[in-house]
Amino acid sequence: MTYFIDTPTEWQDASSNFSTYNGTMNPHSVLGSWNKFKNKELSKDVLVSYGYGDGGGGVNRDMLELRRKMDKIPGLPHVKTDRAGNFFKKIHQNIENTDKYVATWDGELYLEYHRGTYTTQADNKKYNRKLENLLLQVESLSSVSYILGGEYAQQKLNDAWECVLLHQFHDIIPGSSIREVYEDSKVNYEKAKVNIEDAKQLAWDSLTKEEKDTYALYSANTFVSDELVLIEENREGNFYLENGEKLESKKVKDGYIVCVPMDCFKGINILFKSEKTEDTTPLSNVNLDKNSIETPFYSIKWNKEGQLETIFDKENSKNVLRQGQLGNVLEIYEDKPLCFDAWDIDIFHKEKKEIANLVKPVEIIENGSLRTVLRFEYKYNKSTITQDMIVYKLSRRIDFKTTVDWHEKQRLLKAGFYTDIRSTKATYDIQFGHVERPTHWNTSWDWAKFEVCGHKWADLSDNSYGVSLLNDCKYGYSIKDNVMNISLLKSSKHPDYAADMGIHNFTYAIVPHANSFVDEGVIEANKLNLQPIVIKDRKWNDTRAIIKLDTNKVQIDAVKKAENEDCLVVRMHECHDGRVNFNLSSEYNINKIVTCNLLERQDSEVTDGNQMNISLRPFGIKTVKLYF
Repeated sequence: MTYFIDTPTEWQDASSNFSTYNGTMNPHSVLGSWNKFKNKELSKDVLVSYGYGDGGGGVNRDMLELRRKMDKIPGLPHVKTDRAGNFFKKIHQNIENTDKYVATWDGELYLEYHRGTYTTQADNKKYNRKLENLLLQVESLSSVSYILGGEYAQQKLNDAWECVLLHQFHDIIPGSSIREVYEDSKVNYEKAKVNIEDAKQLAWDSLTKEEKDTYALYSANTFVSDELVLIEENREGNFYLENGEKLESKKVKDGYIVCVPMDCFKGINILFKSEKTEDTTPLSNVNLDKNSIETPFYSIKWNKEGQLETIFDKENSKNVLRQGQLGNVLEIYEDKPLCFDAWDIDIFHKEKKEIANLVKPVEIIENGSLRTVLRFEYKYNKSTITQDMIVYKLSRRIDFKTTVDWHEKQRLLKAGFYTDIRSTKATYDIQFGHVERPTHWNTSWDWAKFEVCGHKWADLSDNSYGVSLLNDCKYGYSIKDNVMNISLLKSSKHPDYAADMGIHNFTYAIVPHANSFVDEGVIEANKLNLQPIVIKDRKWNDTRAIIKLDTNKVQIDAVKKAENEDCLVVRMHECHDGRVNFNLSSEYNINKIVTCNLLERQDSEVTDGNQMNISLRPFGIKTVKLYF
């Protein structure tokens, strides 16, 4: 069978029909190969070879052909095609065999392109973050079950990880695929979530027993702290620890908010007693007539459009916002990049900015002894934005719990905070550490970083004070001079005409702080992303901590069963950018602890007994195996 192709669209449709790879159609490949073959008689083999996949058949074949032709051009260097492993091996050999200075690069290699991929397809990115966090929780739960003789749901967890990692492919998680890919990815993510939930239930059944009026809680957060936990209970009553200590709680719409002292990778039992509750003093003094709220930490005022005019830090006598400037400004930019709609954000997007307008008076949703919730409702064009601003008794965090019903074309939604911080650099969370980037545009390289990638937090600090900007599922930031922005939604129209349309739920937050951001922002970001698991009418059989660290400068990234041995693997990293010496131990009996690499192959360090002393360099990663 042969085909005659008249338009790029027909070329895309034809090649898609015969592709064996469920990937995405790249505009380079579509237009480039169509121009090459238009109006020619094409076989199925040609269609399969050329049309499909970013950097796939067509692009790779064209590049290889071009490389061969370049060898015939006088004056051009001859280029050899080889495997990546051989390339890096040759670099190592050259360095080891020279006595001359070897140029090195310290820092990130920033890609000055594709800045829109940090934000496009928000749902897909949210699934990725939520499932990564859920897998950490359930793997550690399953590990406790395993060392106590229970079943470890290895296959279900492996299947879930394969799904998460597959969808981190470079045209899925960046948001640069066609619509059908995201229809499929949602189905696949939901299947992975079912596998994780099944594994979690298996672990819970092994680790807990039925106990009426008892709640079993578990946290996979490395950092020990008091946490506010939502417990679904409709009856009037109070909550207690097993030792009889009464916990502070407050009745809310969906149950109770309870302040629980959570420990690192350790279960805890909370007892509920049906009894008369005491009236509690409201946390905040709210004056809606004066658009203001007084909390234990802050004096906050907002203007008639719902933007924050003042955040005064009473504890540190600091104005968080620069005089005359605003906070939590919902900014909408025209987003029409010169090419590659879903991929890019161009610098000139800043030239056309609009602001979402408040459409209803601010409401008090909750004002208990532990937190206060104020609701702001905004409208922009065809879209609505509802935000609950939440302030806390025990935390300096200010949350903006957000629901957006988004129906815009080529618009970029950001939240901006115009702080009173002066610093030439900002810091961004990345896996196993953080990275600093300039806040100025002194050079073209600085200017290029007008939109950058970060994970759970970004921070802008001087030597005495700073502001951390946290999130639970976003990845795009822009910090210029004193202004902190987080990118929330990017409604591109190509290659998915419906990207980011519909309802989105997410939370971002700020943490003003006097101490180091790693003492405030890092801990609060982990609390925001790794909230405790709560199971009703269940009681832990054993509440010992599976892992204990005697430092807050190290973050645990994984606790899991080893792939090929009867032991557990614990992976951690130094998160303060400094050297640390600490002890790792467990409240369970350990026979031996050995260090290993990422492939779980044993290194030289071996410690008999229940504790190992570990030293880590700045951002050092350490993996150990625990034999129980």
